[in-house]
Amino acid sequence: MQTGKFLFLFVTMCLARFCSLTQSQHQVKIIQGSTNNKLEVLDWGGSGQPILFLTGLGNSAHVYDDFAPRFIDKFHVYAMSRRGFGASDQPLNGYGIDTLITDVLAVCKTLHLNKVILMGHSLAGDEITAFAAKYPEKVESVVYFDAAYNHNNLEDIPFPDLPNPQNDDTASITQFNNYMASCKRILYSEVC
Repeated sequence: MQTGKFLFLFVTMCLARFCSLTQSQHQVKIIQGSTNNKLEVLDWGGSGQPILFLTGLGNSAHVYDDFAPRFIDKFHVYAMSRRGFGASDQPLNGYGIDTLITDVLAVCKTLHLNKVILMGHSLAGDEITAFAAKYPEKVESVVYFDAAYNHNNLEDIPFPDLPNPQNDDTASITQFNNYMASCKRILYSEVC
């Protein structure tokens, strides 16, 4: 019986050690944004040229918890949660591209990032492009992860007509979920 307890304790300790080795080690900083809003910034440390990761829509900076530490041997690595996500404030307004890039500028100024490498995915591509165009002196380079998209011709995308929700479709959560599932089926069958 003692062997079983010892084995259980040993496995538990090994598992705890493994989990602590695989967890992302970073500091959380709260930085004042461009409209007195609070922005969550993660700092993994490292030395060298600073990298600032920007996120896709719906993500917080924690989306980079596993990825960002891979760069700390050559770079000082940060990630920012844009307003409305993660631990950043969720103000009622200020979600236009000009305000979002002014938030990025506020983070760069606060962290003394004179020339930063901007990296990001999805919607971050818009912010990276706008920031680099408006503040080229602040940007060392840009890296897009599936983020470059030409928004000039959105009307050319053949989106199918979706049915308007009827009263029955909004009568309950289940019925609304069924309505949304039928819309997804229409989108996937015509777009994919």
